[in-house]
Amino acid sequence: MGQRREDKSTRQVERQVVRQVYADKEYDELIKPVMIAAKFVSFWPLERDHSISAEVFKTCHVLWFFFVLISMCISVTADIVNNFNDLDELTACALTGSALYLATLRLIIYTTSQKDMLYVVEIMRKDWTCSSYEDRVVLKEKCFFAFRLAKCFIIMVIVTVTTFSCIPILEAYVFGREKTFPFRGYFFVNQSVTPVYECIYVFNVMGGFFGGGTIIGATSFNFVAITHGSAKFAVLRKRLEAMNSNDPNADRAMANCIKDHQNAITFADALERIINILALGQFVISTGLVCFAGFQITSMMKNKARLMKYSMFLNSAVLELFMFSFSGHALIDEAIHSSLSLQSPVINLRPTLVTNQSDAVSKSAYCSYWIGGTFGRSLQIVMMRSKVPSRITAAKFYSMSLESFSQVLSTSFSYIMVLMTASEESPILTSLSTQLQQALKTLNSHIYKSFVLYKLDVASCPKSFLPNPNHISHLAFYGTPCTHNSWCSLFRTGVVGSKESDNIQKQNGTVSSTEVLTKLARSFTRSLLVG
Repeated sequence: MGQRREDKSTRQVERQVVRQVYADKEYDELIKPVMIAAKFVSFWPLERDHSISAEVFKTCHVLWFFFVLISMCISVTADIVNNFNDLDELTACALTGSALYLATLRLIIYTTSQKDMLYVVEIMRKDWTCSSYEDRVVLKEKCFFAFRLAKCFIIMVIVTVTTFSCIPILEAYVFGREKTFPFRGYFFVNQSVTPVYECIYVFNVMGGFFGGGTIIGATSFNFVAITHGSAKFAVLRKRLEAMNSNDPNADRAMANCIKDHQNAITFADALERIINILALGQFVISTGLVCFAGFQITSMMKNKARLMKYSMFLNSAVLELFMFSFSGHALIDEAIHSSLSLQSPVINLRPTLVTNQSDAVSKSAYCSYWIGGTFGRSLQIVMMRSKVPSRITAAKFYSMSLESFSQVLSTSFSYIMVLMTASEESPILTSLSTQLQQALKTLNSHIYKSFVLYKLDVASCPKSFLPNPNHISHLAFYGTPCTHNSWCSLFRTGVVGSKESDNIQKQNGTVSSTEVLTKLARSFTRSLLVG
């Protein structure tokens, strides 16, 4: 008899080991795309027992990322100022600039939140690998969609960034068009000659892939982690609904439910600390991203290559915003619950809509078989605590939800209409443009000495860049003649900010962006006041 019991216990242990190995393998397969994307941009935290070499490599990785992204932000900002009076070019530069600014913000936030990131990663693995079979069923039901959508989003962003990287070089060397960079930018040299163009092109593509890496790393991780937080509350509800006062171990089960509730709240609070500032930047900048991408699509209907490129960018931006909003909505809202306990002695509660996840915990606690039990007071405390909802906010201003997603899209399309209908100039922003250009001239005079020391000669430019081949401009930045039409126009004496430049723009039919930006500023201020 004793031998049989030992054999039975041995078989049970073996089955548990097999289940553990299967759960580990299953979770590794699910989290692998997200982990690779996060490690590419150094978001994924190091293990607690990591080596010194791993820490040194991660530090160097982060510093190189900072250098590339900040360099790209500076170059794109310079390109924005350069094209301040050309609406099409301005929106294209602003589109790339907004994405790069947000990428830098992501890198700063996740670099400074490694402790909370490590906690979230460890809890996710523990819940998937150490939970019971019934709990894993709930996790799969809630999280499988998140893992699949995250994988699709990663593929979409990679295809979009690759398309952005390939189109300009094909246009330049196959179709003989003007040499441009895939992610814009002005790098303060004659960037149209060989090998300067090729070297900067590689650096520009590197910056674009780094920026795209922050998008897929941050968004996929946030989506999966927040969905997992929602699943933790779902597991808790199922355990509360299974409570029975006739169970001799009811008090112990109640204590375990209280611990699970506190763990779920702690997990949600850790996510809130990581994401709340990023969520604010995401929602604010996404308004501009959708606006600029939509305007580029409407203005590039005849250019099939750019139309395809910006359409893919718009799809990725909208999907990224949707993933933020949907995961936050899943943590706050709980739709129809059809699995509530049938054992309630008071009333068979089957609510058609529960307004938030914490309220759903309260409903599930009430639906347990609590009459005659000794855990009623503990159950009341759980219900009272569940009245304080766990949610992901945008810097405490508002919660991430599908409602905020619809508001951002509505505001973005309103701004698109402003861009499409504006045509007049504003003296205020014209003056602002002149002041920015004068500031850049002052910056150039300070940097000029370094160029003289290194004896750089970048005066040769293609004639195709020159609006008037007979006109030679002198660029104080280099101290040599230059005929470049994009950046040198800022430094022509008597042209920048003068009536002559305004007349030239009107004669050439150039669309001015100053009145457009004025209307955008007024519209944005009005939306803030209304909100």
